Amino acid sequence: MRIKLSTLKKIIRECAGDDMPNDDMHSAPLERNLDYQVPSEGKHAKSHLFHTSQDAMSLHDILKDEDNIPTWCLEYLAIARHGLGVVHDYLSYKVNTTK
Repeated sequence: MRIKLSTLKKIIRECAGDDMPNDDMHSAPLERNLDYQVPSEGKHAKSHLFHTSQDAMSLHDILKDEDNIPTWCLEYLAIARHGLGVVHDYLSYKVNTTK
């Protein structure tokens, strides 16, 4: 079975819940190449960041300073914080040096 690339992209967008814009051959590329060749991944990353920030704010509001929470929860939060810091440092460097 053969499937068109545009159809495949549409299926992927629908499954991912992404509202990525359709390919338009007449529009000029607006994306910055930050060492990754897949277009519009910035929107995907922003979606992850939005949901991560929503979860973080919700946890911040739920927890009290006096709460005792399991160690594994603290470890997961530390890992997430470290990962975000690494990505932030890398991408902010790439954005600032590609101007």
